[in-house]
Amino acid sequence: KSKSKGNEIYHLDIINGCLLNNLIQTIKDSLLPEKEKEKAIIMKKKNLPEGLPVCGADALRFSLLSYVTENKDISFDVRNTIGYRQFCNKIWNAFKFSMNIFGNDFNPQSNNISNEMSDGEKWIISEINNITKKINEALELNKMADACELFYSFWFNSFCDIFLEYSKYIDKDNKSKINSLKQTLFFVLEQSLRLLHPIMPFLTEELYQKLPYFEKKQETISLCNYPIFESKFSYDNNNKFEIINKLVSTTRQLMGIINLPSKSNP
Repeated sequence: KSKSKGNEIYHLDIINGCLLNNLIQTIKDSLLPEKEKEKAIIMKKKNLPEGLPVCGADALRFSLLSYVTENKDISFDVRNTIGYRQFCNKIWNAFKFSMNIFGNDFNPQSNNISNEMSDGEKWIISEINNITKKINEALELNKMADACELFYSFWFNSFCDIFLEYSKYIDKDNKSKINSLKQTLFFVLEQSLRLLHPIMPFLTEELYQKLPYFEKKQETISLCNYPIFESKFSYDNNNKFEIINKLVSTTRQLMGIINLPSKSNP
């Protein structure tokens, strides 16, 4: 890639966004032969017809780290970064949904775990505990792409698609169940932010500051201990929720294969 040849995308254009006309102007100002400029402009219009949207630094960081594999050859595709911008939005929306569940009078317990957890709550605790172990192992081996994929899969599949949907069906009139749900949700949310912080420092700091006050809350998330696996959070009652997870994943795959719109009714 070369800026003089006009085939490089400036990182700040990815972070802050860039209009298509400005991208094309960069090509016109390059040292490429006229025929090559024409080809480059055609490809730019085809791949980025609306220019570059604002992706932010964290989406770019996540995208670049997802390329850190044993393969030294990297074929960077800015469209992946655009996709990870949507992942950032997913994190933000799930956080916002969780905060609505907490309400204004929620006080996290010191250990954040209720003794009256449902099977679904024990399942998500086990899930994040296992993912924490795997992400730590990946980071120790400098397998950043694996760490990114592990968190991405956990957040989308286990946390959002399964547990947050499950939380919608808890009896709102049962104060004991609601309190247990809130404590479990807070535990998973806070630990997830700490897990993701080295990869997405800006988003996680922003969300961490919005968390309700709790005993171990630090001035900044960067001062928090990084999560580790704890055997006490491993529960052997996950079969029913594993079945649900596989059912959801298989259904989504089938919908993709037959190009069925996500909001289609049975």
